[in-house]
Amino acid sequence: AQAPRVAPLKRKSTGGGGSTPATSSVALATDAELDAATPRVPSQGITLLPRMCLQLLQPLMKEEYASFFLVPVDHVKLNLPDYPDIVKQPMDLGTVEKKLEKREYAEPGQFVDDVRLVFKNARL
Repeated sequence: AQAPRVAPLKRKSTGGGGSTPATSSVALATDAELDAATPRVPSQGITLLPRMCLQLLQPLMKEEYASFFLVPVDHVKLNLPDYPDIVKQPMDLGTVEKKLEKREYAEPGQFVDDVRLVFKNARL
C-alpha cells in the first residue's frame, strides 16, 4: 500500500521586491496533511532492543540541522514566556538518548513516541 500523496499548497511570498504577495510554486503541507502522509508504525508491539534504538537515534542526532533538537528548549533564555503553555510535553533528542542510556523505556514503543514528540513539538 502506498502512502497518501500530499496535495501541493501554494505559499504566498513577496514577489519582485514589491509589497504585493505573489504565489510561489513551493508546495507546503499543513500539519494534518503531514500526519496523513506519514506512515504510522504502531508504538505498541514494536520489537526494538535498546541497542537498536540507539543505532536509530545516533545518525538522526548527526543530521545537519539536528542541533536544534539536541537539548531542551531554554524558554527563559530565548524569551519565550508562552512556550510552556504551547508545548505541554517538551522533548529533545538528547533527553531521548539519556533515557535510553538509563534504560527508562519499559518498551521500545515509548522510545518511538518520544522521538515523534520531538518533531511534533517543533510543528506547534
